[in-house]
Amino acid sequence: MLAIYCYLLRTLSNIATLAHGVELFESRRTDNLQTICVGHMLSAVFEQWHLEQTPENRAKILDKLKLACAREFAGGEPLFKTLNNADGIREIRFDA
Repeated sequence: MLAIYCYLLRTLSNIATLAHGVELFESRRTDNLQTICVGHMLSAVFEQWHLEQTPENRAKILDKLKLACAREFAGGEPLFKTLNNADGIREIRFDA
């Protein structure tokens, strides 16, 4: 949890009020793959990969997944890429 707090301090510099900061911190603390991706399939390999990432990278991954799920995976590159010959299956693009 301390790593998430430190990540937020480093990346956020424009929080209007303490209440906004607390709200953001709580959402970061409670967000996880299962709550963000309700109704979507995640492979066990992906879930394990996510757990192996640094806390900062896990937070970035959750941000992208939250956006993807909110958009129902609609949109294009750079966030999404449609796979060739995959009947509409799409992948989320992550920077290396």
